[in-house]
Amino acid sequence: VSLESFLEWSETSVPQLSACLPTFVHALFFRDRPPPPTRIPFDFPTFDAPSSIFRQGGGSVDLFALACASPALGGPWHRLYNSESDGLSFSRLLLSIVGYGGPTLFVIREARGEKDTKGGGGGGIFGAFTSTPWTEGSSYIGSPPRFLFFPRSAPPAVPSRPGKAGRNLSD
Repeated sequence: VSLESFLEWSETSVPQLSACLPTFVHALFFRDRPPPPTRIPFDFPTFDAPSSIFRQGGGSVDLFALACASPALGGPWHRLYNSESDGLSFSRLLLSIVGYGGPTLFVIREARGEKDTKGGGGGGIFGAFTSTPWTEGSSYIGSPPRFLFFPRSAPPAVPSRPGKAGRNLSD
């Protein structure tokens, strides 16, 4: 892979990657000092409630990969809906998100006990991200950044685009 190809891929697929190494070096050697004002530090996701999907405390490869995909995915996360505590009703999910104006990350875990496509055990995760506020409507609404993700499987992220008749299609 050429340097030019890598840089092009990283700028479109993981735009926060360039902030990771300087933030790591700064945290390692200059922990007591704020970062220079000319640099935007990498902000690892933090949770307002426990997560049964992601390991917290900076050790999750999946969280790191998601935070590299968009600056909106770094920093504090506020859980809007959890099927374990809010129930499995789709109307409950809609009540939780319609009207929410912030970026949204859907994280879905495969039911335990199901078989994945490689023949292993269940419990795999996948999801979607959108930066567009949630509204009710019958047509496609959305603007970049938005993508589907499949941690530890191919493809790692699939940008979405509007399709015919306002349907949302993935590339």
